[in-house]
Amino acid sequence: MASELLGIDWGKDSKDFPKLSEAIRTELDDMEFGFKDLGRIKKALTHAPGEQVQQLVDVALSNANEPVTILPDNGHLYVKVETSKKDSNKLMVAFTGIGGTFMAFYDKEQRSFVYGNAPRARSSVNYRDEEESQFEIGIGIRI
Repeated sequence: MASELLGIDWGKDSKDFPKLSEAIRTELDDMEFGFKDLGRIKKALTHAPGEQVQQLVDVALSNANEPVTILPDNGHLYVKVETSKKDSNKLMVAFTGIGGTFMAFYDKEQRSFVYGNAPRARSSVNYRDEEESQFEIGIGIRI
């Protein structure tokens, strides 16, 4: 309905509303979770054009008690990957940054994350987490 009111062709680019048209295309392309909530659409409508927005990956967990955002420490979100001790077909992936640590489990056969532990809030990055990480990413995680 918003697309029609603003004169945006459904699923097409818009010069006047590029963020909104991009959010609509993302929803259309997301076969599993597209249009289940309005988060991406709201985000496109509430951020001013040209506003610098911290990129975040949103993770929904049923076992998370309260929202936690883990941000990169000086541009680095540290990632450590290990084979699960319980199931050799799964990988334990630990994400560590400013705000806390989050452990997710990646299933090699399904080629997706299948479970995540509740995040642990921390205000700083432990030097061991930085040293033991295999690689770094530059975006945050909102859980």
